[in-house]
Amino acid sequence: MIVRNKKRPLNRAHSTAELVEGAVAMPEQTKTRLHVTLPLETSNWLKEQGNASEAVEELVKAARAVHLEPSEHPAEKLAQVIHENERLKAQLNQLQRQQSEVQQLDYQRIRQRVLTGLKLGRQASGYKSAVKALDRFIAQLPQLR
Repeated sequence: MIVRNKKRPLNRAHSTAELVEGAVAMPEQTKTRLHVTLPLETSNWLKEQGNASEAVEELVKAARAVHLEPSEHPAEKLAQVIHENERLKAQLNQLQRQQSEVQQLDYQRIRQRVLTGLKLGRQASGYKSAVKALDRFIAQLPQLR
């Protein structure tokens, strides 16, 4: 036997009491249902937190506490950050090259002072051996850092 349109009986005692006393005010709704699309990784993380709604509420509270605003154009902001990163990398490379050149000049000055302190002529074999030894030493310095 198939029963269609089965109606539940009204609880007339409850309904009548409400009519006599006045309808009980329904509490104002403070939450709404929101359907969002999230990456699988984010969705799984929220599910691991237990109550996903509470986790989202806490994240929003934390974001508001530090005045974070949702990004209007995340792709543009990402491009700006990547561009800034590339600019800073180029600046760092330039500074490293300049530092290396300055150190190289300092090593050459020190080399020259040591050689002049030997009190040998440039044609002397001891002078030539010292030049070779100092040049090898200077060449090894960058590898020591």
